[in-house]
Amino acid sequence: QHAVYIHSVVTGENYKMDCSSETGNGRVTWIKNNKPLILTNRNKYEVESRNVVIIKNVTKEDVGIYFCESKNKDFSRKYLLTLKNEQDIPLTFETVGDETGLYCYPDHKITTGSNDVWLKDGKILPNDSQQNKYIYDEHVLSIKNITKNDAGVYSCQHSGSVHPMTRLIVEKNRSHTNRMYAFADEDIGLECYPGNKIKLDHNDVIWLKDDKPLSLVNNQDKYVQDKTLLLIYNLSNEDTGVYSCKYSGGIHVVENLILLPVVMMQCFDQETSQHIGKKFLRDVLHKMAA
Repeated sequence: QHAVYIHSVVTGENYKMDCSSETGNGRVTWIKNNKPLILTNRNKYEVESRNVVIIKNVTKEDVGIYFCESKNKDFSRKYLLTLKNEQDIPLTFETVGDETGLYCYPDHKITTGSNDVWLKDGKILPNDSQQNKYIYDEHVLSIKNITKNDAGVYSCQHSGSVHPMTRLIVEKNRSHTNRMYAFADEDIGLECYPGNKIKLDHNDVIWLKDDKPLSLVNNQDKYVQDKTLLLIYNLSNEDTGVYSCKYSGGIHVVENLILLPVVMMQCFDQETSQHIGKKFLRDVLHKMAA
């Protein structure tokens, strides 16, 4: 029996991996990124039994593909572990030519009668109802005739504080199939799974990017492949593209990876102006309004 689990966790959380089988809890072997996993570090790993391992205080160093297998090789499991995106702003998907309404609801509470000010990428948006582009209503920003230029992070200033509400993603069509959005420096995992009716020869899976084979051997710090799984470390603009896996029965498109830009929010006060990245967005936006 073989199972694959793909999880993203928050930095600092504990992560439990269970290699117990219905036939018994005999001795198992643990592997990380195709190398034996050393479990003697009790500050990092807690071994509940022969079959259960807990990774304590997960950090970026723990990202990887974990594999456990029973001694008689009749049972195995894989865990592909990554960290959750630090960008906690929800994504809103819209299509070119459409219109949308963005709501200002910080902490899910709204004080009636107060006036909101909307910002895009840190810059105040005009209430230009006469131009029929941005229209302010009570706690709602309407955006008409959406274009690619409307993509970005939208925040609202409400009751003296600025709150990031959403990141608007503008696409040419309505199909979001096989599209993955990520940020630079993140780690992601992909699985070659054409369907449960197709049995893959796990030793014959070749990963492609934009129809060209990935050079996995010469980039071991960048890629880790464990048969049907692919882990990509430290994303950059060069990683943007369409990923597919080639096997004996054909080619399966896995994901179209799109890297989102890190919006540099510009904060102004009477004396200074500074740029910040997404990791410090929420804290500084509150300071900006203080």
